[in-house]
Amino acid sequence: MAGTEIATGELIRATKPAGLPSNSSDLLSSEKKLRELLWLNHGCSKSGLYGDDGEMQCNNGENHQWIDFKRDSAEEIERKLRAT
Repeated sequence: MAGTEIATGELIRATKPAGLPSNSSDLLSSEKKLRELLWLNHGCSKSGLYGDDGEMQCNNGENHQWIDFKRDSAEEIERKLRAT
């Protein structure tokens, strides 16, 4: 494992930060959780949210363009949220 030597001569080992997913399956699970949290808490009322059959969409046209939190890229979600 690679490390960095500091002035005292100690070697600091590169380690995985606590809570960081350790494999791609865990990473996808974490991304899904974050997308769901953003969908539920991005500022629109629950009446504008559609979540049947595993969907995560918001069609509140007053605050932003229609957003698909499940399929839109992070960049696309950000663009739509900032366009207001």
